[in-house]
Amino acid sequence: MPAPSLRPCRTRLCAALVRGGGFCPDCRGTRDDRPTTNALYGRQWKKHSTWFRTMYPYCGDRPEGCRDTSDSLCRSRGLYYAGTKVAPNVIDHVQPVMSKNDPTYLDPLCHQTLCQRCHALKRQREARGW
Repeated sequence: MPAPSLRPCRTRLCAALVRGGGFCPDCRGTRDDRPTTNALYGRQWKKHSTWFRTMYPYCGDRPEGCRDTSDSLCRSRGLYYAGTKVAPNVIDHVQPVMSKNDPTYLDPLCHQTLCQRCHALKRQREARGW
């Protein structure tokens, strides 16, 4: 029987190759136990995120009173990208949530708009515990 082929690690932005797929040894211990995307984001979230992106269309935008972060490289460099097919904006929880019952789940003061690149870099820092 042939050996399983090498496949990329299932962790986002990890370049390690793993036999048969799955997680590499480095990522296996760092994976967080947050709920899957489908468990958190339904119709209510979609409605909220559409409104939020309309109000705050640029990477790094957040309501006044929201905790200041350094998550948006675009904002710190003075670049502003409105949500387009090239750089779609995502609504980011400034502090990660674990369930829909979390009081900050739909609180606009706990969200910011990030482009895909800045959001991926933030997730990578969170996964590594930085």
